[in-house]
Amino acid sequence: MHPYLTVIRPWNCALAATGVVVGGVIAAGFAAFAVFNLPQLILAMLVVFLSTGAGNVLNDYTDRDVDRINHPERPIPSGKIKPSHAAIYSVALFGAAIPFAAVAEHRLELLLILLVAVLLMLAYEFKFKAEGFSGNLIVSLLTAMVFVFGGCAFGNPLLTIPFALISFLASVYREIVKDIEDVEGDFTRKTLPKKVGKRNAGRMGIASLALSIAFSPLPLLLPAFSFIPKVGYAMGIVAADMVFIYSATFTFKSPTKAQKLAKIGMLLGTVSFLLIGLR
Repeated sequence: MHPYLTVIRPWNCALAATGVVVGGVIAAGFAAFAVFNLPQLILAMLVVFLSTGAGNVLNDYTDRDVDRINHPERPIPSGKIKPSHAAIYSVALFGAAIPFAAVAEHRLELLLILLVAVLLMLAYEFKFKAEGFSGNLIVSLLTAMVFVFGGCAFGNPLLTIPFALISFLASVYREIVKDIEDVEGDFTRKTLPKKVGKRNAGRMGIASLALSIAFSPLPLLLPAFSFIPKVGYAMGIVAADMVFIYSATFTFKSPTKAQKLAKIGMLLGTVSFLLIGLR
C-alpha cells in the first residue's frame, strides 16, 4: 500500500464513515438510501472519511519521535513520508473535507460539526493527549459524533443523541482500559491509571460502562421507531451488553482482553443502532 494511503489508515476511515451511515439510517430509516437522499449520505461519508484520515496523519505527525522506537515501520519514522510533508498532507485532507460539507443540503450544521471535530482533534494532539483522561473523553466524543453527523445530514440529529451517548460512555471505558494496558510502557502521557492507580482507573471505566448499559434500553422508549426494528435492536443490544459485562470481568486481570472484548461489544452495539433505524 502506498505510504500516503497507509498513513491515513483507510480501514479506520471507512469504519468512521460507516458510523455516518448508521446515523443517517437512525435519522431517516430506509429513506437514507433513496435515490434523492443518497448524494447527501455520500457527501457526509466523504467528509468523515477525509477528516478522520487527516486526524490520523496528524496523530502520526505528533507521535513521530515516539514511533521511531515503538512503530519504526510507519510511513513517517521509516522516512517514506517527511514530517513536513505529513503536516501539509493533514491540512490538505482537512481542507478537502470542507467543500463536501459545504455543498450538502444541511451545510451549516455539517460545517459546524466539522469545525468542532477539527478543533477537538487539534486540542487532543497538541494539549490533551498527554493529559490522559481528558484525552480519553475527546477521543470518545469524536467517536460518538459520527452518529450525530450522519443524523445531521438528514436534518434530524436529535434522534441520534441517545445512541451517541451510549457509544460515548462505552468508548470511555475502552479508552481507560487501553491506558491500563499500556501503563507500564507509557512514559510520555499522564494517563488516568498513572494519576489514580490502575484499580481506581478501572473502577471509573467500569462505572462509565455501567452507565452505557443502563442507557442502552432508552431508544426502545422513543416513539420514532416501530415495533419490529425495536425487537431487532433489543436482541442486538442485549448481546452487546452481555459482551460488555463479560469484558468488565477482565478489566483488572487482563486489560488487553477487556479492551478487545469491548471493541466487539461496540461493534454489536453499532449493528443494533442500524437495526432499530431500518424502518
